[in-house]
Amino acid sequence: MAALLVSLSSVITAATGNWHAVFMLASGMAAASALLALFVLKPMRQAHRQKHASAAVDMPFGSVLKE
Repeated sequence: MAALLVSLSSVITAATGNWHAVFMLASGMAAASALLALFVLKPMRQAHRQKHASAAVDMPFGSVLKE
């Protein structure tokens, strides 16, 4: 994936004439990743933990898994 982004960054740099757009794009992608982690992955994790909470109690080390 990173190899593809290197090619894309050189195209963007050639089109704009500087690296500012590349760094802004990278910053935007990092922000999007953070927002997805908070608003998509975190609720998915909570739903998964609630669904499998009874299975963790039945295991020998269930108290460790429940946190």
